[in-house]
Amino acid sequence: MSRSSYETDAEELLATLAHDRYLTGAGLKATAATAEIYERYRALFDPVLVRELLAERSEAKRHPLAELAVFGYLDGVVRPLTDQITNADAAAAVFWDSRPVPYREVPELLGTEADAARRHSLERLFDRDTAARNPLRERRWERLHEAADRLGFRSYRDLCDEVRGLDLESLSQSLDAVVAATDDAYLASLDQLAFRLNTTIAALSPADVSFVTRASQYDAYFPRHDLVPAFDRTLRGLGFRLESLRALTIDLEDRPLKAPEPFCAAVRVPGDVRLVALPRGGAEQYRLFLHEAGQATHWCFVNGSLPFADRRLIDPTLTEAFAGLFERLLQDPRWLRRTLGDVPSASYFEVLHLARLHRVRWCVAQLHYEQDLHGGAPLRELPARYVEQLQRRLLHGIAEVNYLAVVDAGFASAHRLRAWLLEAQLRRYLERELDEDWAADPRAGELLFHLWERGGRAAVAQVASEIGFAGLEGAPLIAELAGGPRRGG
Repeated sequence: MSRSSYETDAEELLATLAHDRYLTGAGLKATAATAEIYERYRALFDPVLVRELLAERSEAKRHPLAELAVFGYLDGVVRPLTDQITNADAAAAVFWDSRPVPYREVPELLGTEADAARRHSLERLFDRDTAARNPLRERRWERLHEAADRLGFRSYRDLCDEVRGLDLESLSQSLDAVVAATDDAYLASLDQLAFRLNTTIAALSPADVSFVTRASQYDAYFPRHDLVPAFDRTLRGLGFRLESLRALTIDLEDRPLKAPEPFCAAVRVPGDVRLVALPRGGAEQYRLFLHEAGQATHWCFVNGSLPFADRRLIDPTLTEAFAGLFERLLQDPRWLRRTLGDVPSASYFEVLHLARLHRVRWCVAQLHYEQDLHGGAPLRELPARYVEQLQRRLLHGIAEVNYLAVVDAGFASAHRLRAWLLEAQLRRYLERELDEDWAADPRAGELLFHLWERGGRAAVAQVASEIGFAGLEGAPLIAELAGGPRRGG
């Protein structure tokens, strides 16, 4: 297969997968056709072709086509198990308040259940249901690890590290420094959370943290009818208008099968981007929607004349960093006043700051645990290692049944952490070039547009260098996390 033919077919594959994701996530059809789609394009993931693309890559550098081929091949290896787990999750239910509650809706209930005894009871039911599918998850990861070995890698960890250019060792060291530098800030915030719930840090459960950090008591500040207008006002502050994103379709229809959380499906880049959400308000809905809106904005502004790899196979670190810039505006009192007309009390900013501290530390713990999981640790040791890695950094109770349930393929934790480092650097850059209220300055839009339109042509390290840093540095993120929440403006 010629390179041109490969890229043409790969683009059609990605478009078809994204459109199918849109249809299922938007509630327009009940089941995904992922297996059928991959079967239609199985020639892209022929093992011989995968090895040829792997041979083309250079050391310590991401090779987008090899990455696409490798992870498409791996996905095919475990597709039946993946579908079995997905379908089982979709069909599962927890019996609660005299009615069956879909398994996937339980986390949202946990985040809004104010009664601690009921919250812990529901959490135990959810954990028991999660544990029932862990044997399937174990088989799935065993097969992925075996497939990595067949491709010539020492481990699945090494495969992800080398093919995606993650530099896991250096990244782990950088993020360990972030955790150490923010220990005091995190402990003080977590102690306040425990006091608020009339308990101790050691007695806190993940559901307790979720309940407080969801910030539902501030939902009235984030009305349903202002969800999309808030996005439009954000774009206007940057010198754009929502209607200028001609490729963007926003789907806010309320359908029974629609995914509970907002998502973005890039069907064609930059020609067809779908932003999907339920018509809901609330602080958490705004956070998730703005995150996806940031991704959608990046996709819409990519230069359509770029080669396939630069236009369509963008490093997730870049898109997630831009998404984080939009999401984090919810912690900016100036943006809140300008966009929504009011600013919550200081406690709102404290809660969101704790949520961010916790999210970063959880992800660092997850990164270390995933290196154990994918580096060859014995299966029987994994539940204990999971608890140890997370408790060391989060300090509160951890449910060991999640040792596989919360693990995404391909070291997604590494991409999130890299994105958070770059996001903090981008914000420092915008504040240095303009001021802290950069989101109200069209010049910031010009600076961001210059980055957006290049798609993936510039690697993450190059972007960091262009905005004044020697690669992905932890100092800006440390300053934001250790410095405490913004309280006025």
